[in-house]
Amino acid sequence: WMANLNAPQQTIITGTESGVRAAVEKFEASGIRAKRLAVACAFHSPLIATACQPLREFLDGMPIRSPEIEIYSNTTTGAYSRQPEAIAEQLVDHLTRPVRFVEEIEALYEAGVRIFIEAGPRNTLTGLVNQILGGKSYVALASDQPKRHGLTHLNHLLGQLAAQGVPVKLDR
Repeated sequence: WMANLNAPQQTIITGTESGVRAAVEKFEASGIRAKRLAVACAFHSPLIATACQPLREFLDGMPIRSPEIEIYSNTTTGAYSRQPEAIAEQLVDHLTRPVRFVEEIEALYEAGVRIFIEAGPRNTLTGLVNQILGGKSYVALASDQPKRHGLTHLNHLLGQLAAQGVPVKLDR
């Protein structure tokens, strides 16, 4: 199954161990670069559908509020519902549906987003945004930079945001 449509140059497939191995062999035989990734299970495929009910039960016990800002889904590529029950259902569906990161970033750009900040380890998604948006006018920044001290990089990130006109509050 197609699991992640991440960028023009990156698509992730998932499946059974033997199925993925066979697909990688066929890709390589066709001259298509392929690399196996170490993952815990076949995320974003019907193979993990049995996890949907436990996740649904877990979310039923969680207080979910309507978002205060629009949050985009990388499986539907649009904004999440404002209804808590629908949000929970989207989160459950996320387990077995493919990630459509390219379309999500394009939808965010179409909605007027011009500054993309990756919060988390490394800067993988920032690189994908750069592939997706190419020559368009935008800024993609990562909160983490390998081989750079975290506090130093945070200061660089805040400086870049301030240079883009984002109000940065440093009083805390």
